[in-house]
This record gives sequence, C-alpha cells and structure tokens, in this order.
Amino acid sequence: MPRPPHPVLKAMLVCDLVIREEGTRKVSLIGVTHRISASRFPTTTRTLGVYAALTDALGPYRMRLDLTRLEDPTVTEQVGDLTVVFHDRNSLGEVTFDLSDLVLERPGT
Repeated sequence: MPRPPHPVLKAMLVCDLVIREEGTRKVSLIGVTHRISASRFPTTTRTLGVYAALTDALGPYRMRLDLTRLEDPTVTEQVGDLTVVFHDRNSLGEVTFDLSDLVLERPGT
C-alpha cells in the first residue's frame, strides 16, 4: 500500500484567539502577532492560538505542535496530539491549536 502524501504547510499564524464559526466552519483569527511579550518570567499566556493551513494531504494524519526553544533545541511543550482527516489533496485543510494557559519559563526565540 502506498504511503500517504506528506502534507505541505502553507501558513502558520500565532494569534490571541482562534474562533471557528459553528454554522459556516469559517475561521477568524483575532490579534495576529509574531511575538509574545511579557514583563517578567515565568509567565502564563491567557489566550493564545495557532492556526495552520495545509495542503497535499489525503486521509488521516496524527498531528501535534511542538514548541521548541531555538537557543538549545529543547522541546518545551507539546500541544494537540489530534487526528485530522483530509478528503482532497487539492483542498486547503485547517488545523488550530489552543495554547491558553501555556507557561513560558524564560525569554527566547
């Protein structure tokens, strides 16, 4: 049996809040940002979300978001561990992760 295609990441955005409208299933990203600021550490995020758009995927995939500290390649947090099913390789699939109450021990990249 052939291996499923490897999904291609088209976009990944960090924002204050991800809302998926119940009726249309459309996603709204509130407060898109490229940085998380804090006056002191450790700090805990109140609301924080990650939106990812993927394509070239077909069938079920297990997905997880690993947060990695670049200074010393340490995985600091693993979020998700969910199964996502893609029905069409040519369509855009959307995955969201909720990072509310995430503890950031120290500043970093």
